Amino acid sequence: MDQSVNHDIKSRRIQRLLVLAALMALVLVSVAIVPSWDDSDGAGDASDGSETFTARSGDVEIKYRIVGPSSVSVFGEEDNPAVDKNVSYVKIPETVTYKGTEYTVSSIDAFAFNSCKVEEVVIPDTVNSIGKSAFGYCFFLSTIEIPDSIVRIEEATFVDCGLRSFTIPDGVTYIGDYAFMGCMFDTISLPSSVEYIGYNSFGTCLCLQSIEFSEGLTSMDTYAFAGCTMLESVKLPEGLKAIPDGAFSNCGSLSSVTISSTVEYIGAMAFLNDTSLKSVFIPPTVVEIDISAFMSSGLETVYVTMNTECNHAFDNVLVVYYDENEDVPDDEADGMDTAVPLAVLAAVIAAIAVGFVLGKQD
Repeated sequence: MDQSVNHDIKSRRIQRLLVLAALMALVLVSVAIVPSWDDSDGAGDASDGSETFTARSGDVEIKYRIVGPSSVSVFGEEDNPAVDKNVSYVKIPETVTYKGTEYTVSSIDAFAFNSCKVEEVVIPDTVNSIGKSAFGYCFFLSTIEIPDSIVRIEEATFVDCGLRSFTIPDGVTYIGDYAFMGCMFDTISLPSSVEYIGYNSFGTCLCLQSIEFSEGLTSMDTYAFAGCTMLESVKLPEGLKAIPDGAFSNCGSLSSVTISSTVEYIGAMAFLNDTSLKSVFIPPTVVEIDISAFMSSGLETVYVTMNTECNHAFDNVLVVYYDENEDVPDDEADGMDTAVPLAVLAAVIAAIAVGFVLGKQD
């Protein structure tokens, strides 16, 4: 074959390959830039394949995900919330209509409003579940009410929110890890329906001054109220079996603690660094107080029975032992009156012992 013809064939092949490569590149680019939401009609798909759409509530566009034949969930993802991040007020409707079908708004997805600048949210009674971190890091959120249909407050639902007041509705049984960590309310009331409080649920709520517990709480996870520096008093409910590790640690303003008669165990570092705590009465039901439970606190006097195992729980504290079969001190003053004679008696016994030893030496 003529050499020039051969060269021409090779050139054409190269041109075809270049054209094919360019076409493939265009296809890939077009796929890459297709948005997850179709702005023309608001339709799209969630990562689980369920159909999504947007609908207007007042002046706000809200994204939804179809979760059943007649129900939808407010839809958001960690970096793609349900509304524009700069919206300040959101009213979630009870129902929305899409393609001629009316849907009930039954839930709010995890991360739905995460890191938004929203200040107030209205949630309808039709909503029966709210996903984890749904309102996490909404620093400007000051007003929200959740309906009585909610029975679980999930992990980090309101973590680091600006909430200055909040009512936990009757019916809530479970409060998840980090649920209210870093919130700004000064008081919180737990209804009798609450059975469980998770890890660090109310940790570092720096404005929290008082907690109202109700009977019904049976379990609390570690560090549940750690770092609540303004918390002044705690009265634990009957039914609670254990105060877990670090539960009220670093609560520098805590000056009064009432431990219920059902508590059997006080965990390690439970009241560590509570420098305002001066005295505490340990009920006879407590079998064990774990290591450093009251270390580095302001504790001066502890009232406890001989049957309670104290594993290096205190430092530089006067321990007053009482007989669980006798009347316990009515107040701290009565306890101090008992403690002084015991201390004097110990000193007298020590002096007698020293005198006896010296006399033997003579």
